[in-house]
Amino acid sequence: MPAAHAAGTFVFRVNLPGLSKANVLFSTPRRYHSQRVQAVPDISAPPATAPTLPYRAAVTGLAAASLIALMLALPLGAAGYVTEAFAGASLLFLYTWRRPADWLAAAVVAAILAAIYAVSHAAVTPWIGWEIAFPASLYGLAGIIVLLYRATAASPEDRVPLLDTLRNTALIPALCLVSIVAVWLDIRFTPRTWDWSLYRFDQTFGVQPSFALAKIYWPNPPLRFIAGLVYSSLPVNMCLMCAVWIRRKPRTVPDVRLAFVLMGVGGFLLYQLCPAAGPLYLAGRAFPYHPPAISDALKAIHINGVPRNAMPSLHVASCLLIVFNSWRCSRPLRIYALLCLILTAFATLATGEHYLIDLIVAVPLGLAVQLAASKKLRPAIVLLAIVISWLIALRTGLFTSLPQPFFSWLAVAATLSISAIVGRRLSASQRNRGADLRMAADF
Repeated sequence: MPAAHAAGTFVFRVNLPGLSKANVLFSTPRRYHSQRVQAVPDISAPPATAPTLPYRAAVTGLAAASLIALMLALPLGAAGYVTEAFAGASLLFLYTWRRPADWLAAAVVAAILAAIYAVSHAAVTPWIGWEIAFPASLYGLAGIIVLLYRATAASPEDRVPLLDTLRNTALIPALCLVSIVAVWLDIRFTPRTWDWSLYRFDQTFGVQPSFALAKIYWPNPPLRFIAGLVYSSLPVNMCLMCAVWIRRKPRTVPDVRLAFVLMGVGGFLLYQLCPAAGPLYLAGRAFPYHPPAISDALKAIHINGVPRNAMPSLHVASCLLIVFNSWRCSRPLRIYALLCLILTAFATLATGEHYLIDLIVAVPLGLAVQLAASKKLRPAIVLLAIVISWLIALRTGLFTSLPQPFFSWLAVAATLSISAIVGRRLSASQRNRGADLRMAADF
């Protein structure tokens, strides 16, 4: 108990562990004892007011008007690749934003978008799977509008997951839109292609693979439907893989969203090293029953109005990314990813969009992107150097000056062997890392 002193000093006797008793003196003048404690003024920022309904309506209306203008300008009913991307966005919206009320709101908005599209008499060009892809793309577009409206009304805490879902939903459509602009610029500023060099290299296999497979593909309607459906639905499968990664976020595999972005940007830059359109555009109406004769001279020819996106094949490289990132998922998903890879590789050749060498070079490219997304830069740089070496060699006609076909086969075998070794080590490292994480979780 404290003892009061006349001088206004209080003495407290306290026991400190390991020490003798000590007197602690607190000198407090008596004139301050009667003063009341003053309240500290609140200097914190006032709470943020919720956005008003007119503000939310204006922001959402502006965004919706922009998306509707984009839908009619493409047009979405004939955009193919972009339409499939927005169809995949509907999967991301349903899989990552599990609120039935917003699902219903998106269905209402999609019906309004369909009515606007019908009244505007926008173009419609069906392709394999269009009957599913086009309505799904309208729903994906509506889902983006609903998320935008929710984000304008959400509190700062709730706005973070909303914006994250919005970014994830719009990622693949935005990537496809950018690729369309890039390909259009490529057509405009890259008049010449090196299709003859790729065509001559494929001939070293003793047969033109794209022409041979096309003779099986086109007369067979069931095969044409299945392979064409898988080939055109690549953006949907990319969105599906993103949705699986977002929900699970396994630490043993890299961010698949980053991998797809690296693939899109890097692939466009690689197109510039050896621009090519594909055997369908090289042969024209003669494809696939009348292959052009092999020219003795290396030719850089002009193919007008056709994308220069044959070399390397980003379709096959992207499917490889899906296979790599699905390997830690369920068995049905792994089987589905493998089937998509096989059917996509078949369709790229059979439709005449790619040469066989395009698919071969896509193998180290897909693996390099996977390694780069995994932050394993040294092996990624080695594989990227192999890809660039192929592109330069094909553009300069290096293989036409070497004995055929031995050195061509040797180069292909070396490329695939190195890719297989690096891929096996990557898979082993991911398995070991997954085992370490499971062991740590057990403790």
